Amino acid sequence: MKKNKVTKILFSFFFLTFFLQACDGVLTPGEKTGSVADVRIRVIDKKLQQPVANASISLKNETKQIGNTQITDASGETLFKSVPLGDGYVAFVNKALGYKSGASPVIKVVPNTETNILLDRLGDGEGSGLIAGSVKDKITRLAISRLTVNYVGPKINKSAITDDNGSFVIEGLVAGNYTLTFSKIGFVRTQKQVTVQEGQSANIETIFLAKQTTQSSVGNYLVSLSGAKKVVEINKTGAVVWSYDKLGSIESSARTNNGDTIITDSNSSRVLQISNGGSVKTFGAGTIISSLKYPTWVDSIDGQNILVTDNGSNKVVEFNGANTVWSYSTGLNRPRSSVYLNNGNILISDSGNHRVIEVNKAGNIVWSCDQYMDKPVHATRLANGNTLVTDSGYSRIVEIDYRGKVMWWFAGPQGNTSAGGGNSSGIGNINPNSTNNDQTSDFDDSERDTGISSARTSNTAKKATINSTVNAYGDEETPAAPGNTLLFPRSAVRLENGNTLIADTGNNRIVEISKDKKVVWELGKLSRPVSVERL
Repeated sequence: MKKNKVTKILFSFFFLTFFLQACDGVLTPGEKTGSVADVRIRVIDKKLQQPVANASISLKNETKQIGNTQITDASGETLFKSVPLGDGYVAFVNKALGYKSGASPVIKVVPNTETNILLDRLGDGEGSGLIAGSVKDKITRLAISRLTVNYVGPKINKSAITDDNGSFVIEGLVAGNYTLTFSKIGFVRTQKQVTVQEGQSANIETIFLAKQTTQSSVGNYLVSLSGAKKVVEINKTGAVVWSYDKLGSIESSARTNNGDTIITDSNSSRVLQISNGGSVKTFGAGTIISSLKYPTWVDSIDGQNILVTDNGSNKVVEFNGANTVWSYSTGLNRPRSSVYLNNGNILISDSGNHRVIEVNKAGNIVWSCDQYMDKPVHATRLANGNTLVTDSGYSRIVEIDYRGKVMWWFAGPQGNTSAGGGNSSGIGNINPNSTNNDQTSDFDDSERDTGISSARTSNTAKKATINSTVNAYGDEETPAAPGNTLLFPRSAVRLENGNTLIADTGNNRIVEISKDKKVVWELGKLSRPVSVERL
């Protein structure tokens, strides 16, 4: 009896000890089987695509540092061991000789996790300090994308943009105090003071913004209707809440964070900026800026600087008021779109050259993908560092990583056409380092009327008739493609929920596609939608 009593006491003691240790955090997630994984970080020179050795790396979740600071080896790699599984991790390059500080996309830790950090070299007057953080809705706790983060500090006053995860990284900063202002239409503007040190990443806690109670546009869609020659703001049921139709034609529109709407009136060779109050400012034909010929895409975050893709003059130009502050035209052939990137560079869909390129403000191409694309008309950079390309010629949307590897795709009837010996998916082999300089466009104005698109094999242009009765931009008579397939899409964006929103021009609809390629929402009977964004 006494022996049984002693056994029970010992068992109770060990059980209580185990329980208390677990509650006190002595038994960390890293000590539980299957609850941790190793994270491999690879640091790469963005321009040369070469590994960066001896870079100092830290891994953080929000403001909490995970493990010790690591140093990359000769192959530019380092390994963080036994990291608890979960989302919200970011790796930071705190110091790399001759480079700006940098950060990875948001990392979800699962077994065998790997991620890359692409570094830019330091320019004149730039420092190695960095500010990083994220912005979310105060009520829903959802990320707020494409929000403007204005930062003012020692000899600098610039803006950054949050990505699809609501995250932002501001690099190349010298030591000093900075004021950050967070703003987006529909949310209350907020400021924060941050101190930056050389070679250090200043991580700020998540900024939570409250919605403005008078705002009604959040969750609506801004759609450019080429067939109807107007831009409309509609809700999810398709009800029109705002529109503008005094246009000769339209190829794209964008809503800025101050509430302005920017529109390309392409046939009239001009760009319009319409304020919340209804006033109209015009750039292009008949104005002090008269160099535009056929503008096809606009991008603007704050309504001050406006990025215009001028397909007619083979250039991309950035305006601020009546001033041209930047332009790029080297080697472009019928570019269809260009967008701002968080790092300050510009992503261009150079359709006539069958490529997508990333150009810095010095006019250098720092990344490109130019193989086995028929007609890339739109591209955006995703929060994970990949690029989402709308290839209208092959009626498909393709997500590629920085090496050109296809990570996800969604296609239409022509998406099964393999170009240049592609794989069974019809995607083909996409090479981000190709040096093809073919200046011949396979798709010109005459093809818009004949319905002839083009297929491309290696570096040789080859034309093929798809359907002699189908306008390549879609029209009211264009039959819908069967099932959840695309027909000559003109643009696509990745939503906060991970789905992809597409202007499916040939099918006269906008459609939301899930990651497993299912239609989760669509709105049809639209007149050739060429651009769409969720507000």
